[in-house]
Amino acid sequence: MEKPYDLIVCDLDGTLLNNKKQVSPYTIQVLEQLRHHVHIVFATARAPRDIQHFIKALSLDTPSICYNGAMVFCNKSGNPLVSFDIDKEIANQLITELKDSKDVSNILVEKNNQFWVDCIDDDVTKWIEMGCEPHAMGYPSTFFQESVAKIMARGECSHIIQHVQASYPDLIHTFSDSKKVWVEFLHQQAGKERALEWLTAHLEIPIERTIAFGDADNDMLLLKRAGLGVAMENASSAVKQAADYVTASNEEDGVAKLLEQIYKINRS
Repeated sequence: MEKPYDLIVCDLDGTLLNNKKQVSPYTIQVLEQLRHHVHIVFATARAPRDIQHFIKALSLDTPSICYNGAMVFCNKSGNPLVSFDIDKEIANQLITELKDSKDVSNILVEKNNQFWVDCIDDDVTKWIEMGCEPHAMGYPSTFFQESVAKIMARGECSHIIQHVQASYPDLIHTFSDSKKVWVEFLHQQAGKERALEWLTAHLEIPIERTIAFGDADNDMLLLKRAGLGVAMENASSAVKQAADYVTASNEEDGVAKLLEQIYKINRS
């Protein structure tokens, strides 16, 4: 097996996972052969609690980049290695403004691997059915006496983003999901690419020796920062333009196919 890269960093939804939110047996087989030789790191918008079944299924002991880069999580200890949180005063102020906005129908706050919601809507109901148990946010929002990992608002995304970027230009980093239903707010220093920079320094791996896979807008800077940035065939044109290479789609095991080729894996 050749080893052109020391660290593989991979988005989950739309990238490593197929449309059924599963890792295919073929992908598991390829990663099983790689995990003893290279670091395999997830880089996801998900919370640590939402990726543990994938960590266990793939027998990974490497850290994970969670909350779109707001946290690097140690899966061995169950604790963060580093986090880029939103200060509690800013978080409470922003939550109060979101609660008062006619453009917002729900709010979600993540901290300490737990989440709080303003109300139970269709999305929250789905998460509860998947085994996630939210806390009630309550009011006033000064309930949060600590910094938070991220804040999400459901509603008119363009209006919400415009307001927050104008009010907090140097403090809050914003993403909207692929369906333009939820807006996500992170600390300005948070991002998958920043988390990768921190992790490679922590592991003493040159960032040029990394390969990254992604499909969505929140992966673009990660793909640009890695030694080799790979977009999925199902990615948007903007993500593909940001990448160095385009592989097959998530439904076609694009990650595993390219890794098998790059590392010259013999599965026979």
